Amino acid sequence: MASTFFEGMFALPQANGDNCDTMRDGLCVVPMEENAKTLDPLLRLCHPSSINDPPILELDAIQSIFNAANKYSMEAAEFFILRALVCTRYLEKEPLRVFAIACLLKAGKEARIAATATLALADEDMVYIPELQLLSGADHFHLQKYRKACTNRARDVANDLSWMIIRPENNDIWYICTQTATTCDYICPLEDYPEEGVAAWWLIDYIGPCKQALEKTPAGKTVKAYELLVAAAQVAKNCPDCGMTELGQFSAHPMDQHGSTSISNPSPVDAPAPFNDPRADVILRSSDNVDFRCYKALLALASAFFEGMFALPQSTGKGINAMKDGLCIVPMEENAKVLELLLKLGHPSSINNPPILELDVIRSVFNAASKYNMEDAEIFVLRSLVSARYLEKEPLRVFAIACLLKAAKEARIAAAATLALDVGKMPFVPEMRDLSAADYFYLQEYRRACASTASHEADQDHLDWITNDFGESFPCSESLDICPATALKDGDTIVLTWWWDNYIIPCRQMLEKTPAGKMVKAHELLVAAAQATRNCPDCANNSFIGLVAFSARFCEKIDEAISKVPLSRLSMQ
Repeated sequence: MASTFFEGMFALPQANGDNCDTMRDGLCVVPMEENAKTLDPLLRLCHPSSINDPPILELDAIQSIFNAANKYSMEAAEFFILRALVCTRYLEKEPLRVFAIACLLKAGKEARIAATATLALADEDMVYIPELQLLSGADHFHLQKYRKACTNRARDVANDLSWMIIRPENNDIWYICTQTATTCDYICPLEDYPEEGVAAWWLIDYIGPCKQALEKTPAGKTVKAYELLVAAAQVAKNCPDCGMTELGQFSAHPMDQHGSTSISNPSPVDAPAPFNDPRADVILRSSDNVDFRCYKALLALASAFFEGMFALPQSTGKGINAMKDGLCIVPMEENAKVLELLLKLGHPSSINNPPILELDVIRSVFNAASKYNMEDAEIFVLRSLVSARYLEKEPLRVFAIACLLKAAKEARIAAAATLALDVGKMPFVPEMRDLSAADYFYLQEYRRACASTASHEADQDHLDWITNDFGESFPCSESLDICPATALKDGDTIVLTWWWDNYIIPCRQMLEKTPAGKMVKAHELLVAAAQATRNCPDCANNSFIGLVAFSARFCEKIDEAISKVPLSRLSMQ
């Protein structure tokens, strides 16, 4: 009744029991692949006792139990398991883990429920979970993108309170204060309500903290946090009206609402030069029927695989496809595009004219080079992967490919290159479908650590090196009356404030999103800072030149600090 699989199995003729291994206490024994931890709750889900006493399914076992239920066609059990997966206790305590398990089970509805539950977690609270080893990087990327979109939406709701309409019939007038400015310190007039007093405390002491909290945890329940409500209400306690407002009622407002075609192989064609040499002594035929005429000696030098193959006794050539123009044909699994690039890496012509490897084929070429034991080709491919043009334009894609190739050194180089990407604008790359979510998680963790390190380098207590490297930074000989961008320090030393307000502070803000040293040398930053000195003749003459020199050293200091941030926990799945 519970399983169509067992229904069909028991409909077949049964064993006669002569074999002792198949019987116990006169009953037929059916061997199962599942262990007792999985089989026990699975069978309980089908037992009448589960109606009043359903089994409690732990997250550790849910995936294996669901897979067993699916294997044995137990639809009712599958339904129960998915419902147990998104129960409140798991969604509140381990929403990221529920999301990962739901994705692995291809349970779209439950994955969306769990994704919403993760909004109650700040990025820094998203801890590593074992399921990330199996989850695709694409799923983890889409979760991060969803969380970012929710943060933006929550920010919009908190910034635009037009939905907050006065509705006296519902007693929704909690923010109105009838006191005067002399009795309530928090009154502020709003043009929209010229006849009403509107309390300002809730804007400053409730909405303000709400905005900050929503930046990290964009969930509706964030604004109902007891600490937020109490802290805001404490501010209003000295005013009779404000002290009686229904802040809890406002916080409960539902903000969350606001097929393929097969093509037969064509007839074999010859590859272009240099693989059409009539003097060649062997033909390698690609999977899409392109013939590459090669020299056995060159192949043997480049590949230990071919060296061993050609040392074996060769085919007699009597097979219909074994020979062409008197040459032995070696069928290859690689297509012509990959095979041509691979063979060029072992050909003398590549010394002066090495092939250009596009990111789309690097994985295939590297895997082929590894398969045929072409070590020099592997080195060349990895060097091409971390070339400047790819690191500058597609660092995230380079990182994903390096992880998939288990190239740890190149993955770390690419991870550092991703620091030039805005954390909120990380693009989706196709390799994420194969990338382990664990590796993507570690990359995000690394970027957060680098952002913290880089922004700290712009703190005032980290800038002692300025005096050591530059002496008196940005000196100005003009008086305070002429140069408004100076300030007295320690009573007698004049220092400039324009470079701090108009350069260092913007740098710090930028480094929190894109923690790469080169960002502080951006032309726009330097020009904007220099513009602040235009009213002082002395500063105007020296500021830009000084900033260029300073930014170069500042860049070095940031990169030096970031280089000490480790990225050592890549899973390389």
